[in-house]
Amino acid sequence: MQLNVYRHDESGRVSQTDVEKTVTASPYDLFFGTVEDILHLLDAVGEDADADTIVRVVRENWDNLKVLLLDVFPDLSADDLRYVKVRELIPVIMELFSYVANSVKGNAKNR
Repeated sequence: MQLNVYRHDESGRVSQTDVEKTVTASPYDLFFGTVEDILHLLDAVGEDADADTIVRVVRENWDNLKVLLLDVFPDLSADDLRYVKVRELIPVIMELFSYVANSVKGNAKNR
């Protein structure tokens, strides 16, 4: 998983095209506490959630989600999040949720 942080100046103007840095996460390095937090969010979303439900849960849990993203992307700062495009962030969140859900299901099957 990767996120692009877009170049910005001191006034906060953001370039739509110039990437300042790209941060990469390895989902294999997730800590139990991070997985636990993601599972709580997945419980809130439910298995057959529509887009409106996902948006509501993300909005209601935004502070927790920011902490999760900072855990998953160690080279990402809270300030960097301001310069990540939402259309690039949503697929990463969905991939993260999917990875955790599949990992838990896979571990349960292997028992």
